[in-house]
Amino acid sequence: MTHGRPRPPVSTDPALQPRLLFLPAIGGDYAEHADTGPGADLDDLPDYTLFGTRPVEARRLFWYRWLAGHQISFALWRAMADVVVHRGDDLPSERELDLLAACVDGYSAMLLYSATVPRDHYHAHIRTRMALQHPSFSGAWAPDYKPIRLLFRGRFAWQDDPSCRELDAAVARNRHTHDHIADHLVPDGRSLLQKSAGTVKQGVSRDKEDLYDNFFLTIRRPVSHAELAAQLDDRVVELAADLAHHGLYPEVDGRHHPVLTGRPDPGLRPLVAEVPATLRRAARLVQGTRYAGARS
Repeated sequence: MTHGRPRPPVSTDPALQPRLLFLPAIGGDYAEHADTGPGADLDDLPDYTLFGTRPVEARRLFWYRWLAGHQISFALWRAMADVVVHRGDDLPSERELDLLAACVDGYSAMLLYSATVPRDHYHAHIRTRMALQHPSFSGAWAPDYKPIRLLFRGRFAWQDDPSCRELDAAVARNRHTHDHIADHLVPDGRSLLQKSAGTVKQGVSRDKEDLYDNFFLTIRRPVSHAELAAQLDDRVVELAADLAHHGLYPEVDGRHHPVLTGRPDPGLRPLVAEVPATLRRAARLVQGTRYAGARS
């Protein structure tokens, strides 16, 4: 017998229904009170196979993965920003460093999950939809990434401290994962931003950030920290159900389309084999870390 909230069955086709993500305003603090109950139970997430054998509705599945992977990343980025804004130039605590490293690995896993879309499908459907939102649509417009950009570039002075060894390794894995995925999806290396003449050097306006939020179904409103954590937990459980049903790399047009397994890389294999577990660790650390007071 199992206890706690019931899990969605993995023997039937998961809903794969994108939903709204609610986040605080950029630079704003959390609301004081939660308007929602706890998130889904993260214990005993189902196992999954790398290569799926079930029939898939490709457009529905990969659109869901593109949105869900990005939304989970946004929640992780917000949690990371809480640490770097709170600490400023001071070395984070051991627990905070654990949270940062876990969230970076969670973000890497979401890069991988989102990029399981076959290259031809990505260009025919997902990239086309982004270009329709704006011809220069770019990940550089993601508002929640701005406070942590320096972290990924190793620019905080405290990142030279020996206690940051695990964080440094996670950032290196993230960079490596990003390179693999860029090669997989856009082998010519040219983003929509780079292909749109005369826009590369323009700054990121609030309008562009709003376009980015709107594309990924993200709404800015008062949100408690508990609500942020619950939204993250719910998405991790839904993602695990998707993987258990379809596998990490579903069969599309008679073959699989692996990103990382096509190139043996021992340093990145845990990201491939442990996606829900990686996210569960990050989500539990997010749930237990909360800062009081307004953010600058």
